Parts: sequence; C-alpha cells; structure tokens
Amino acid sequence: MRRDLIEGGFDPPLPFSERSRQRTALSLIASIALAICVMVAATAVSIGIAQAELLGAAQTGDGSLAVAYVVCSIIVGGVIGVIYRRRQQRRD
Repeated sequence: MRRDLIEGGFDPPLPFSERSRQRTALSLIASIALAICVMVAATAVSIGIAQAELLGAAQTGDGSLAVAYVVCSIIVGGVIGVIYRRRQQRRD
C-alpha cells in the first residue's frame, strides 16, 4: 500500500513541468476523440443524406432538406472557427 494512503494528508501540488506534460497528454487524447466523433457524425450524416435521396429531392424542386443541411453546416463551421480563434488568442 502506498505511504501517502497510510499516512493521509495532502500531497504538495505537482511541479509545473509535470502538470504541463499531463495537460499535453489530455489535449492529445481529447483531440483524437474529437476527430473520431467527427468522422462518426459525418458518416451518419452521409448515410442519412443517401437514404433521404437529397440529390433527387433537389432536382425536383424540394430543396428544404438541402437548405437545412447547408444552414446547419455553416453554423457548426462558424462555432468551430470561433473556438479555434479563441484558443489561438490564448496562446499568444
């Protein structure tokens, strides 16, 4: 059993280099998880568009699904762009 579990109390905070290394590792894991989630979401949207026959609907004049898809894509892209810029500004 570890000594700190037996004695109790609080450990001193980790040194800056150790915290920085942990943050870097967590950031890498979060980025990989986000990339996987985006791929899964893109696949689901692609399957949904294929099943809805969006291209066929757009040719017959019923473009409401296409408009909704484009609007959602623009909103998501804007949110991602804002988050990216804020993260870049924090580093400067």
